[in-house]
Amino acid sequence: MKPLYVRLGALGIAETYVRDLVLPQWWEDEAAENPVTYSQALMIVARHLGLDFRALRDPDAPLVPVIPASCRYKKAAGAPIASLEVATAISWRVASLLSSAMSQHPLEPVGQALDVRSSILASGAPWVGLEQLLDYCWSVGVPVVPITKWPAKGGRPSALAARLSGRPVIIICNKKSSAWLLFEIAHELGHIALGHLQDGGAVLDEKFDGQESDAEETAANEYAETLLTGRPHPCYASARWMKAGRLAQEAAVIGRRDRVDPGHVILNYCSSSGPDFYRLANAALKKLAQVPPTSLMRERMMQELDWDEIPE
Repeated sequence: MKPLYVRLGALGIAETYVRDLVLPQWWEDEAAENPVTYSQALMIVARHLGLDFRALRDPDAPLVPVIPASCRYKKAAGAPIASLEVATAISWRVASLLSSAMSQHPLEPVGQALDVRSSILASGAPWVGLEQLLDYCWSVGVPVVPITKWPAKGGRPSALAARLSGRPVIIICNKKSSAWLLFEIAHELGHIALGHLQDGGAVLDEKFDGQESDAEETAANEYAETLLTGRPHPCYASARWMKAGRLAQEAAVIGRRDRVDPGHVILNYCSSSGPDFYRLANAALKKLAQVPPTSLMRERMMQELDWDEIPE
């Protein structure tokens, strides 16, 4: 197994990651002395990490992450695409599993931003929050799930939207607060609703900083803002700078008035003020009572997927 760990390590996939998260609990490296068992281990590694099985079997072949033929990277300037390929392969593998486990969910068209917002608010929700947006996504057959454990090295995206056999999928790839993930999911839903995804393709967003110049990213941002606030270019501001506690209080008042998630009010306020204000945003978000987003997404995943369709 040591040569295999070395080859995976060259991709940024550490031996501990493979042992703890990829290989089954019963695995012992001595089992690799049996060619049949070793082939089984290679198959598990290939399936879990989205790597080419034939390349894994050939010790002299370069390891090839299996990524969609049409994958557009919305990344930071200067960031090499190669650094994101392993994360893309893992996300694509998860997306393919999700697509196969959604047979009981009929697929419906994703609505335009104002229509989605109106339908959510008409249900009695105070605003479009994370729980309400997850409800909507699953109701139209779009699964939203988190990946929280990644190889220690290499780049990782913030989120990915994919389409497999006609089924859109949203993968969230970080552990940010509910307010951050609310916008990221709304943004990825925008890519889906606006037709930015080819079947068998994906859009990978490395980060969201409001500085995107790409036309599709701008359109997805406007979709997200319209869905969350009712306006494509909202701008919350104040005559004087506020500390975190006051900002959280004011956001709660404005949120009730405008039917906008208070966490998003905070993010919009700080984003409009400049990148130096993100520390203030995170401090103010901690003052709000927000649900743990990863737990919420996982609970919905457990309820909604057809687990009989997922390989052991």
